[in-house]
Amino acid sequence: MNCTVPSDALLDTAVEREAWMLGADTATELLERRGTSDPTTLTARLNIRVETEDWDGTGTLVMLGSYDGDVISLYREQIRALAERHDIPTAHLTAGVLAHELGHAVVPDDKLASIHPGSWRRRIGDLFGISSHAKPIAEAAANGFAFAVLRSEYPETPLVERPRVLTNPGMTAVDSASSPESHH
Repeated sequence: MNCTVPSDALLDTAVEREAWMLGADTATELLERRGTSDPTTLTARLNIRVETEDWDGTGTLVMLGSYDGDVISLYREQIRALAERHDIPTAHLTAGVLAHELGHAVVPDDKLASIHPGSWRRRIGDLFGISSHAKPIAEAAANGFAFAVLRSEYPETPLVERPRVLTNPGMTAVDSASSPESHH
């Protein structure tokens, strides 16, 4: 499986690129162990509940999904609107969001923490027994996981060629809203 970091993934630091690769490696191992690359099947096999909601955001806030405990929430209207705006099959973007949120659930905290072991966030997290990864690092790992799953499940999806749609949906929504093509 090709787990390289797409040039359009908006990773600012070497640490974020390393986190992306950790997510991709975690996905590769999980897909081999579970015998499937379907994110819906994976969540079921891992006893993670998936809920869908029709929430369509507030103003310019674009949030496609969330993970809390053993529940992944997918925001159907946000996903549909973004998929339509970028001419990506809704099923592919939904699978990408589900895989991204699953990445938050399965990328090992200890390995994620080891990417940036000297950070003050890790020391405080260790002191209080909580996960305290910098958000960009955790997001990069979840995105690496998601794109490894997508490449396996939907090798021809246009989403793989346009990772910013998944990695930074708020920016792509603003870019689309301000482009001349969006005013037709």
